[in-house]
Amino acid sequence: MDTAQRLDLPSASNSASPHGPIATRWIALLDDTVDEVFEAMLRRRCTIVEEAPPSAAYISAKILFSGTPDGHCVVQASLATASRLTGALLGAEDDWGDKMIDDAVGEMCNMIAGGWKSRLETFMACFQLSVPKLSRGPARHALGHARLATRRLYAFDDSVLEVTLSLN
Repeated sequence: MDTAQRLDLPSASNSASPHGPIATRWIALLDDTVDEVFEAMLRRRCTIVEEAPPSAAYISAKILFSGTPDGHCVVQASLATASRLTGALLGAEDDWGDKMIDDAVGEMCNMIAGGWKSRLETFMACFQLSVPKLSRGPARHALGHARLATRRLYAFDDSVLEVTLSLN
């Protein structure tokens, strides 16, 4: 799996897992959240995959975490995947305009970030979520210098959605 973790959290141990128990738990919570969002909001199943097909253009939504911990969640997809995501979210296939696609990708990021935060133990979720910031352009895969950073790929309907979670 194309996943990278860096973990220096004082309460984390690297014993039972190469990622440490806290990182492993947070990644599992992310996977559970994405699975639930796909089932509840898109009426689709998703699976974790190793790689995504290349694309020249992407759309991404980024939500910042302000507090303890701080960091961000990014949802990124090719324009074709973002259009399929929009159709699944709205329950109809169409030639969606940029505004509708932006809204759908932003909402997907919001649901994933909020759902992941709601699964954390209360004392570990002392942060606020920003509104999604949308951007379009080439793919961005940098994980930065966070204490925990993971990039996960989820496939649905012959499409792949990328979710990056980075915590400082």
